[in-house]
Amino acid sequence: MPWNGLSSGKRWGLSALLGQAALWGVAGLSLLSIPRAPLLDGETLALQVEVSIPLDRVTPGAREPNGIRLSLYAGDKDNHYADIDRAGFREVNGMLVVTALAGLNSTAPFRTLSFHIEDHTWLAYDLTALPAVPTAKDLEWSEPRPMRDAREAGRDAAFSDVLLRHRVVKQGPPAR
Repeated sequence: MPWNGLSSGKRWGLSALLGQAALWGVAGLSLLSIPRAPLLDGETLALQVEVSIPLDRVTPGAREPNGIRLSLYAGDKDNHYADIDRAGFREVNGMLVVTALAGLNSTAPFRTLSFHIEDHTWLAYDLTALPAVPTAKDLEWSEPRPMRDAREAGRDAAFSDVLLRHRVVKQGPPAR
């Protein structure tokens, strides 16, 4: 339909309509890219983690605030620090056991935990066994497994004497 046959009011109306359609299209596509938190039985989920560190690796500074850090990476839009229960640090069989909780904020198919002790230790744990949308079986503790050197990946990754186990916990209904 040529513009010449339309009055200026109709041209203005058609332009406004096309502009609004484009705006709503862009907004709709943006909404699709927002991470969606997985739910189980209508409740939001978090990942509870226990990291067991040999006591000879634990420096005095490690027990200080921010001496030990843990983060969960699930993509560019879902990367955050875990809440470490510093009051819950405990020693068991020559290991310092550190417990942390990280919200599962997206249905990412691949997640990695990153673990730091001050500036001298950087380890990672790939959560390959955890599905994008956890199920009831993921509420059980996993077996403790060694963490890898975070600077390496794949078959060449060096595994450490630091062990990690995890489980999914329900956090309650989603915030409205």
